[in-house]
Amino acid sequence: SVLDAATGEVVQTLEATRPTEEFIVSNGTVLALVNKGKFDTGGFTPAFNTGDQRRVREERKFHWNQLPREIVAMDAATGEQRWKLQSKVAPLTLAADDDRVYFHDDQKVVCLDRQSGKPQWDSAPAGRRKDVTMNFGPKLVVHDGILLFAGGDRLMHAVDASTGKPLWEAPHAR
Repeated sequence: SVLDAATGEVVQTLEATRPTEEFIVSNGTVLALVNKGKFDTGGFTPAFNTGDQRRVREERKFHWNQLPREIVAMDAATGEQRWKLQSKVAPLTLAADDDRVYFHDDQKVVCLDRQSGKPQWDSAPAGRRKDVTMNFGPKLVVHDGILLFAGGDRLMHAVDASTGKPLWEAPHAR
Protein backbone atom coordinates (compact mmCIF):
# COMPACT_ATOMS: atom_id res chain seq x y z
CA SER A 1 0.00 0.00 0.00
CA VAL A 2 1.00 3.61 -0.52
CA LEU A 3 0.57 5.63 2.69
CA ASP A 4 0.28 9.35 3.30
CA ALA A 5 3.47 10.01 5.30
CA ALA A 6 1.83 12.77 7.38
CA THR A 7 -1.32 10.88 8.37
CA GLY A 8 -0.54 7.20 7.87
CA GLU A 9 -3.71 6.81 5.83
CA VAL A 10 -3.72 4.38 2.90
CA VAL A 11 -3.69 6.34 -0.36
CA GLN A 12 -3.88 3.25 -2.57
CA THR A 13 -3.19 -0.47 -2.50
CA LEU A 14 -0.73 -1.90 -5.00
CA GLU A 15 -2.12 -5.40 -5.57
CA ALA A 16 0.77 -6.45 -7.84
CA THR A 17 3.16 -6.07 -4.91
CA ARG A 18 1.58 -8.70 -2.63
CA PRO A 19 3.27 -10.27 -0.71
CA THR A 20 6.25 -7.93 -0.46
CA GLU A 21 9.42 -8.87 1.41
CA GLU A 22 11.23 -5.57 0.81
CA PHE A 23 10.52 -2.28 -0.90
CA ILE A 24 12.13 1.03 -1.63
CA VAL A 25 10.52 4.22 -2.87
CA SER A 26 12.71 6.29 -5.13
CA ASN A 27 11.81 9.30 -7.29
CA GLY A 28 8.12 8.40 -7.53
CA THR A 29 8.68 4.68 -8.13
CA VAL A 30 7.88 1.89 -5.70
CA LEU A 31 10.31 -0.98 -6.22
CA ALA A 32 8.99 -4.06 -4.46
CA LEU A 33 10.62 -7.44 -3.96
CA VAL A 34 7.66 -9.81 -4.17
CA ASN A 35 7.74 -13.41 -2.99
CA LYS A 36 4.92 -15.47 -4.51
CA GLY A 37 6.40 -18.65 -3.02
CA LYS A 38 7.13 -19.99 0.44
CA PHE A 39 8.41 -17.53 3.04
CA ASP A 40 11.76 -18.39 4.58
CA THR A 41 10.61 -17.46 8.08
CA GLY A 42 7.07 -18.85 7.90
CA GLY A 43 7.44 -21.11 10.93
CA PHE A 44 9.70 -18.90 13.02
CA THR A 45 8.62 -18.01 16.54
CA PRO A 46 11.14 -16.35 18.87
CA ALA A 47 12.17 -18.69 21.67
CA PHE A 48 14.15 -16.24 23.79
CA ASN A 49 13.65 -12.59 24.81
CA THR A 50 17.32 -11.83 24.28
CA GLY A 51 17.44 -13.04 20.70
CA ASP A 52 17.80 -16.24 18.78
CA GLN A 53 21.16 -15.71 17.08
CA ARG A 54 22.62 -19.05 18.11
CA ARG A 55 19.36 -20.90 17.44
CA VAL A 56 19.10 -19.47 13.90
CA ARG A 57 22.72 -20.39 13.20
CA GLU A 58 22.60 -23.89 14.70
CA GLU A 59 19.12 -25.11 13.69
CA ARG A 60 19.82 -24.14 10.07
CA LYS A 61 16.09 -23.80 9.32
CA PHE A 62 15.67 -20.11 8.76
CA HIS A 63 17.86 -19.33 5.77
CA TRP A 64 17.28 -17.58 2.46
CA ASN A 65 15.76 -20.25 0.20
CA GLN A 66 17.38 -18.81 -2.97
CA LEU A 67 14.13 -19.15 -4.94
CA PRO A 68 13.30 -16.50 -7.54
CA ARG A 69 11.37 -13.40 -6.53
CA GLU A 70 9.77 -10.68 -8.64
CA ILE A 71 11.04 -7.13 -8.70
CA VAL A 72 7.97 -5.03 -9.46
CA ALA A 73 8.23 -1.34 -10.39
CA MET A 74 5.07 0.69 -9.75
CA ASP A 75 4.29 4.36 -10.25
CA ALA A 76 3.77 5.61 -6.68
CA ALA A 77 1.24 8.27 -7.73
CA THR A 78 -0.96 6.25 -10.11
CA GLY A 79 -0.35 2.66 -8.99
CA GLU A 80 0.41 1.70 -12.59
CA GLN A 81 2.83 -1.18 -13.00
CA ARG A 82 5.82 -0.09 -15.05
CA TRP A 83 7.60 -3.44 -15.29
CA LYS A 84 8.48 -6.61 -13.44
CA LEU A 85 11.37 -9.05 -13.57
CA GLN A 86 11.75 -12.51 -12.08
CA SER A 87 15.17 -13.45 -10.66
CA LYS A 88 16.98 -14.66 -7.60
CA VAL A 89 17.49 -11.60 -5.41
CA ALA A 90 19.66 -11.82 -2.31
CA PRO A 91 18.00 -10.31 0.78
CA LEU A 92 18.60 -6.60 1.39
CA THR A 93 20.38 -5.99 -1.92
CA LEU A 94 17.67 -4.10 -3.81
CA ALA A 95 18.94 -0.56 -4.50
CA ALA A 96 18.29 2.24 -6.99
CA ASP A 97 19.61 5.54 -8.22
CA ASP A 98 18.10 8.03 -10.69
CA ASP A 99 18.75 5.82 -13.73
CA ARG A 100 19.15 2.23 -12.61
CA VAL A 101 18.02 -0.56 -10.26
CA TYR A 102 20.53 -2.98 -8.75
CA PHE A 103 20.50 -6.28 -6.87
CA HIS A 104 22.69 -9.29 -6.15
CA ASP A 105 21.41 -12.48 -7.80
CA ASP A 106 23.38 -14.95 -5.63
CA GLN A 107 26.40 -14.80 -7.95
CA LYS A 108 26.89 -11.22 -9.09
CA VAL A 109 25.43 -7.72 -9.06
CA VAL A 110 22.81 -7.12 -11.75
CA CYS A 111 21.89 -3.69 -13.12
CA LEU A 112 18.52 -2.90 -14.74
CA ASP A 113 17.33 0.19 -16.58
CA ARG A 114 15.08 1.97 -14.11
CA GLN A 115 12.44 2.92 -16.68
CA SER A 116 12.11 -0.38 -18.57
CA GLY A 117 13.51 -3.04 -16.22
CA LYS A 118 15.75 -4.28 -19.03
CA PRO A 119 19.18 -5.67 -18.02
CA GLN A 120 22.06 -3.20 -18.49
CA TRP A 121 25.07 -5.07 -17.11
CA ASP A 122 26.20 -7.87 -14.79
CA SER A 123 29.24 -7.46 -12.56
CA ALA A 124 32.10 -9.89 -12.29
CA PRO A 125 31.34 -12.61 -9.73
CA ALA A 126 30.81 -11.09 -6.30
CA GLY A 127 30.65 -13.71 -3.58
CA ARG A 128 28.57 -13.99 -0.48
CA ARG A 129 28.80 -16.03 2.67
CA LYS A 130 27.64 -19.62 2.39
CA ASP A 131 24.54 -19.28 4.58
CA VAL A 132 22.29 -16.24 4.44
CA THR A 133 20.33 -16.61 7.65
CA MET A 134 17.28 -14.55 8.55
CA ASN A 135 19.39 -12.42 10.89
CA PHE A 136 21.96 -11.50 8.21
CA GLY A 137 21.78 -9.83 4.84
CA PRO A 138 24.37 -8.96 2.23
CA LYS A 139 24.76 -5.21 1.76
CA LEU A 140 24.47 -3.31 -1.52
CA VAL A 141 24.62 0.50 -1.56
CA VAL A 142 24.79 2.96 -4.43
CA HIS A 143 25.89 6.58 -4.00
CA ASP A 144 27.37 9.18 -6.36
CA GLY A 145 27.88 6.70 -9.18
CA ILE A 146 29.66 4.08 -7.07
CA LEU A 147 28.11 0.79 -6.05
CA LEU A 148 29.44 -1.08 -3.00
CA PHE A 149 28.66 -4.73 -2.30
CA ALA A 150 29.62 -6.78 0.76
CA GLY A 151 28.21 -10.30 0.77
CA GLY A 152 29.48 -11.51 4.12
CA ASP A 153 32.50 -13.32 2.68
CA ARG A 154 34.82 -10.64 4.13
CA LEU A 155 35.37 -8.98 0.76
CA MET A 156 33.95 -5.62 -0.34
CA HIS A 157 33.52 -4.82 -4.04
CA ALA A 158 33.24 -1.35 -5.59
CA VAL A 159 32.00 -0.96 -9.15
CA ASP A 160 31.13 1.91 -11.43
CA ALA A 161 27.32 2.12 -11.20
CA SER A 162 26.85 3.10 -14.84
CA THR A 163 29.09 0.42 -16.42
CA GLY A 164 29.57 -2.33 -13.82
CA LYS A 165 33.33 -2.12 -14.28
CA PRO A 166 35.25 -3.07 -11.13
CA LEU A 167 36.92 -0.15 -9.36
CA TRP A 168 38.46 -1.97 -6.41
CA GLU A 169 37.93 -4.73 -3.90
CA ALA A 170 39.30 -5.10 -0.42
CA PRO A 171 39.08 -7.49 2.50
CA HIS A 172 37.30 -6.33 5.61
CA ALA A 173 36.92 -7.66 9.13
CA ARG A 174 33.68 -8.96 10.59
